[in-house]
Amino acid sequence: MALPLLSQAQTKKVDTLTRKYLLIEPRNNRGRTIVIPDRRVIKVKTLNGRGYRGKFKIVNDSQIALLDRFDGEFDTLNIKYITTIRRPAAEYQILSIYFLMQGLTTTLLSGLFESPVGVAAGLTITALAASVFDGPRYRISKYNYKIIKTKGYRLKSVRLPLKTKPATQI
Repeated sequence: MALPLLSQAQTKKVDTLTRKYLLIEPRNNRGRTIVIPDRRVIKVKTLNGRGYRGKFKIVNDSQIALLDRFDGEFDTLNIKYITTIRRPAAEYQILSIYFLMQGLTTTLLSGLFESPVGVAAGLTITALAASVFDGPRYRISKYNYKIIKTKGYRLKSVRLPLKTKPATQI
């Protein structure tokens, strides 16, 4: 009876699963390194200005494939041709829906009371809702994109330490 329990305990500790991640590291060594696991929804803009959105799959060390939900096919992109990555998350979408409702309510009520300042405020809040919907924007000018594979452990987002000056010799 102890032998099956012992073998189960040993297999639970060993994790041999290979995981793939897209790392977004800040260039100036300040801020947070963003870790996006494989098969998450991202929005990508390329050098030619075309945008892609969908679940991404890591093909190799320099390419990702995005699943287009309309036609069911993968669009393969090289990382060096990507200019912007956005990661839409539920909290950003909930926040944008809240702002959208506030903006529309403010615009409609201000229109009823003929207040041009209120209408302008409502339209501003509505524009804010549209910009928040897809989450934060990670541009190539401020971030480096990298694909890594790990075996046996999971990666989490990490805040990098501030840049330090090199020590001087005495």
